[in-house]
Amino acid sequence: MPGRLRRRPGARCPRLARDVRWYPLPGSVYFAKKATTWEGGGGVAFYDPERAGPAAARAYLMARDQFDDVLAQENNRTPGAQPGVDFAQLLGNGSVLWGTGWYALVLHVGDIDGRPVLTFTTSESRAGMPINRPERAYLKIVARGLAEARGCAPEGILSYLLGLEGIAGRWDPAKLTEVITVS
Repeated sequence: MPGRLRRRPGARCPRLARDVRWYPLPGSVYFAKKATTWEGGGGVAFYDPERAGPAAARAYLMARDQFDDVLAQENNRTPGAQPGVDFAQLLGNGSVLWGTGWYALVLHVGDIDGRPVLTFTTSESRAGMPINRPERAYLKIVARGLAEARGCAPEGILSYLLGLEGIAGRWDPAKLTEVITVS
């Protein structure tokens, strides 16, 4: 993946997602901390279910072990090296804390066709997090995802991104337009 400084092994089961679709989450996205796996560092995306939204998201229909492997990698762990998410507890409580890491809070945010929609984010208080501007390579991936999932034109992607904390007031609209329109 262009701009990524470190390769991830991927899920142990390499089967592609059986379905991928647009899924607007209640809440919003913000950019904070400083990336260690992307060129230029910069903020990375976190989901805040308490903030006004919706948050643009893609839902991937995948097996539980694939979800556990993605979660492990996003928390800088080796897939399969520790037990996965306790899905019974997650679905019963609506959330579960899966160890430590930037994305250790797993949330049940809805259902599609009777299947749970899950995401993960930080368990840290947003008030204590350093809000940071995401860098070019990271934003290109975010913009590509928005274009593929929603079929958004660059103007719609620009409008959405400029409303997010970490981008609003930190990215010049003309420069951001260059980032999201260059393939």
